[in-house]
Amino acid sequence: MFPGRTLLLSMSLLALGLIGPSLARAQTHGLGLFQNSLGPSGLPSAHVGDLITTTLRVVNYDTFGDSAILTNIQVVVHHGIGDFLSSNLIGTPVFLPNLNDHVDVTYNYPVFPNDPDLLRNDALAKAQDNHDGSGGTGIPQSIQYSFPAQVRILRPAIGISRACNGGGTYSGSISNTGNTPLVGVVVSNFVSGAFGYVLGPTNLDVGMSILFTNSSAGQCGSEGLFVWGRDELDLVVSNSVVSAPAVPTISIIGPTNEAKISAPLIIPTSITITPATSTPVGMVVRVCFFANGNYIGSSTTSPFSFTWTNVLLGDYALTSRALNSVCGSAESSPVNIHVTAPIYHGEVSWQTRWGPPERQTPTWATPLPI
Repeated sequence: MFPGRTLLLSMSLLALGLIGPSLARAQTHGLGLFQNSLGPSGLPSAHVGDLITTTLRVVNYDTFGDSAILTNIQVVVHHGIGDFLSSNLIGTPVFLPNLNDHVDVTYNYPVFPNDPDLLRNDALAKAQDNHDGSGGTGIPQSIQYSFPAQVRILRPAIGISRACNGGGTYSGSISNTGNTPLVGVVVSNFVSGAFGYVLGPTNLDVGMSILFTNSSAGQCGSEGLFVWGRDELDLVVSNSVVSAPAVPTISIIGPTNEAKISAPLIIPTSITITPATSTPVGMVVRVCFFANGNYIGSSTTSPFSFTWTNVLLGDYALTSRALNSVCGSAESSPVNIHVTAPIYHGEVSWQTRWGPPERQTPTWATPLPI
C-alpha cells in the first residue's frame, strides 16, 4: 500500500554508521512512517483547484517487543503563500502494544493558483517508545519522525495566433505554453455555423510550436480559429483567435449633405432616407437610422430605405448603422439637412369691394416654394 515510503529508526542509525547492516536487518527500535500523496486521478499529479489526499500510516516496527504510544500526526503543506500545518489528525493518543500494530489517517488539502509546480508536504509523527520489551530499560523515550512527499501540479495551456497573408490565405501558429505535454491537439475554424478541419491531431511537448497555413473562407480574420488539446490527466484545454467580424460599409445617398428641405404648408413633414450598403461576408440584415443621435427607426428589407415621419422644422444630422449576418456593424458618416418653412412668391390682385381701400382684401396667387 505504501511502497518505498517507510522510515525506520534503524535506517537512520545505519545511515549514521552506528549499526551494521546485519543488525539493521535483524533488530529495529521505534516506529515506521508511511505517506502517499495523490491527486483525484490516483496519481501524484493534479491541477489547480484539485484536492490532494495524503494517506499516512504509522506502524510499530519495534522488534525488541517494546510498545509505543502515538501522540501526534500532522501534515505541513508548503503552499506558495506559506506553510500550512494541519491540526493533530488523531484525537487522542493511540496505544500500539505489538509489532506491526498501526494507525491510518488521511488528510486533504487544496492546490492553490500560486502553488509551485512541485507541491511538497511533510508528514510529522510524535510518539513514545516505552522500552518495556524483554530486557528493556522500562524508561519511556520520546521519538519523532518526518517524511516528505510531493505532487506535480499540471498547468496545461495552449496558444494560437494568426496572420493574414493576402490572396485569401493566412499563417497560423500553435504552441504549448504550459508545463506539461499535450496530446491530441486539433485546430479547427468556425465558418457558417460549423467547425472545419485545419490541423491535427498532433502532440505538443512543453515549449513546442507548430506553424501552419490555411485558406480563408471569407475575409481573412472574419472566421473563428480554435485549438484543443489534452494533458496526461485528460484535462482538455483550448484557446481561440476570433477577430472582429467582417464589417459592412454604409452611407446615406439620399438626401444629400446640406440639403434644404422645404416643409409643406401643413407640418410636420416626412423625409425618405436612402442608404447604400455592402458587406464582405454574409449579408446586411438590418439598418438603423438616427437623427442628431436619436434612434428614429430601422429597416430589415433591402434596399433598406426608411421614411421618417413627423419631422419638424430644424437642422438635423442623419446617420445610419448597418448590421450584417456575422454580427459586424458599421455607422455611416453624418448627412446634414435643414428643414425650413416655405417662402412664397406670387402676385397680389385686389378685389374691389364696397368700402374704403383699407377695407379691401388682397388675394395671393398659387404659392411657389423656394
